[in-house]
Amino acid sequence: TLGTAETIDNPIPATMTNIQGGLNTLEAATQYNIPMVQIAVGNHFEFSTYSISKTTVERYCVMYRKYRGTKVSVVRAMNAVGPGQSVAAPYGSSKVRKLVPSIACRALSGDPIEIYGDGESIMDFIHARDIANTLIDALEYTEKNGPIEHVLECGLGNDSTVNNVVNTVTKLVPGSDKLVTHIPMRKGESEHSVVKADTSTLEILGENYSDRFTSLEDSLAEAVNYFDQYLDNA
Repeated sequence: TLGTAETIDNPIPATMTNIQGGLNTLEAATQYNIPMVQIAVGNHFEFSTYSISKTTVERYCVMYRKYRGTKVSVVRAMNAVGPGQSVAAPYGSSKVRKLVPSIACRALSGDPIEIYGDGESIMDFIHARDIANTLIDALEYTEKNGPIEHVLECGLGNDSTVNNVVNTVTKLVPGSDKLVTHIPMRKGESEHSVVKADTSTLEILGENYSDRFTSLEDSLAEAVNYFDQYLDNA
């Protein structure tokens, strides 16, 4: 279950979904001796229900692998971006407000583009397609060679800030740079946090593995094009 501030005031549903769901999957993989990959989170250090519950399962994966022989590897996905991402109000029905859909829809609609805090937090955005391919490759490796002992960090490994992301989007939507405004941080998020992948952890899947990932600029351009069509059809 996604969400940061949205799950702090009501943590039980997300906790049950992430932790109980994770344990159910680990139990099944152990019982039937099949390989699995847990998708963990890049912001594992944050004090939000989402981060805490997902990281709890990451630790359970180590326990199952160490003491029960479960063939489980862990991939920490950084911030996913790409077409099809859910959209929150007033542009969609999602209850979770994600950065890129919010920025793109506001820029395209001529509405204020709200940035939490000063925008200097580092967020490692990676195309959802690249995350999916990494999960598949990790699963195939685990099936063939056994579980990967270290955590794989799936991201571009760059120092892009929230402001960098906003600037890239506003360049794709002429005139929208004048709409940028800053608002207070949400609960469960640190103002100057650093979410950045150590791409060397992926080398076990292939030399210079992260070189195949889509660039941030291309990912954002694809997302803006998608949300432009989304708003036209809404």
